[in-house]
Amino acid sequence: ASEKEKASFDRYFYINDEDKLTDVLLAKHEEYAGALNAKLEKMQPILELIERRESIIEERVELEMLQKDPDRLKGRNASKQLMKEEKMMRRVQKELPKITQHLEKKLK
Repeated sequence: ASEKEKASFDRYFYINDEDKLTDVLLAKHEEYAGALNAKLEKMQPILELIERRESIIEERVELEMLQKDPDRLKGRNASKQLMKEEKMMRRVQKELPKITQHLEKKLK
């Protein structure tokens, strides 16, 4: 919320006098909560894209850590490990730029 929105709501939010707790105040709180829920619903697709992008970035960091370990391909499951790394690399190289570009378009 912007500073203007916060300031306009603060006078209704911090009330110590029970006489000021009225149905009108309740209605204003419900209206404000409704407005916040509407904003959240509008922003949900962007938040999901951000979450997906962060997940891929974490996967990229994990992949980089795996690639730094020279002993990873010396065991019995070396072929499985290599396939897993290739799959991760393809996903990072293919999806990360797409999601980033899509996110940039949405945020402009």
